[in-house]
Amino acid sequence: MAAPISAAAVAALAEEAIDWRFKGLPASWWGRTPAQICAQAPDLFGGGGAVGPVCVLRAEALTHNLTTMASWCRDRGVELAPHGKTHMAPQLFARQLDAGACGITAATLSHVRAYRAFGVRDVVLANELVDDAGLRWLAGELDAHPEFSAVCWVDSVQGVELMTAALAAAGAGRPVEVCVEVGMPGGRTGCRGQSAVDEVARAAAASPRLRLVGVAGYEAARGHDIAPEAKAGVIGYLQEMRAAS
Repeated sequence: MAAPISAAAVAALAEEAIDWRFKGLPASWWGRTPAQICAQAPDLFGGGGAVGPVCVLRAEALTHNLTTMASWCRDRGVELAPHGKTHMAPQLFARQLDAGACGITAATLSHVRAYRAFGVRDVVLANELVDDAGLRWLAGELDAHPEFSAVCWVDSVQGVELMTAALAAAGAGRPVEVCVEVGMPGGRTGCRGQSAVDEVARAAAASPRLRLVGVAGYEAARGHDIAPEAKAGVIGYLQEMRAAS
């Protein structure tokens, strides 16, 4: 089986020369590599020329977070595909995958393309992909790389029809795996109600260009509200999503 990410592509980042494209870094660093800068351990806050705001990752804290989350998932028998859009750092993708992540989640097709540039093998696109150009690219990537696994979401019959037509026009060989998104009341996207979930699931299962693999959802839009009624709403939503599976 292919590696979950290209170690060579990730390692090469440490040897890429820094220049004007790197936001916030001092001009005095231009021409040197990240490996060279890290070896020198410059003082970022003592007049070194870095333009704020400066974000510093503590190695001990990062390792603690990675191992804690991995242990939590193992203890509960669940898999984790962390959302890569938070940091978009291939070096962190590699560490998350090494810690046991089953893949990396993306929000847009641009994220997926960036992941694939570093050989990320397993991707979850937490969105519905319906544009022709994006589906043509995805179909080509899937057909060219049998080890590549991609799952995206669908939340309407029309979305299923658009995906099916675009993939057929692209001559896709492999079906695109999809999860039916269960929507949360007051949320942004997703099917509302069991009948809608069933309707979209039937359409996806009947499509010759898609493969229905499960259900999906997003409850964190209400994560900022910790009132009892908000918690009850999240619990109810998760129960609905579990029932739909």
